[in-house]
Amino acid sequence: MSLFRRLWADDAGAVLSVELTLILGLVVFGSAAGLSAVRDAAARRLGAVAGAIDAIPIPAPPAPSPTPAPQPVQAAAAVNVTVVLHPPAPLLTPAP
Repeated sequence: MSLFRRLWADDAGAVLSVELTLILGLVVFGSAAGLSAVRDAAARRLGAVAGAIDAIPIPAPPAPSPTPAPQPVQAAAAVNVTVVLHPPAPLLTPAP
């Protein structure tokens, strides 16, 4: 018999499903608490970074330069346009 079959058939020292469920529950709750602590620490650190960025002095923008007075608009030369409208071609030809 191969080693794999002997190990598969061996029941000595088997872990019960109740034990696995309890261990899995402890791991899930422990990791949730750990992730919560990491989240809080990251939020505090990012708050400190935001405070530091907010404390950076921002220089006042330079005064705007005076704008020149608007110039009068020259009238355009008159242009004559002739539009020729042709009657539209019939879409359907009449039946004979």
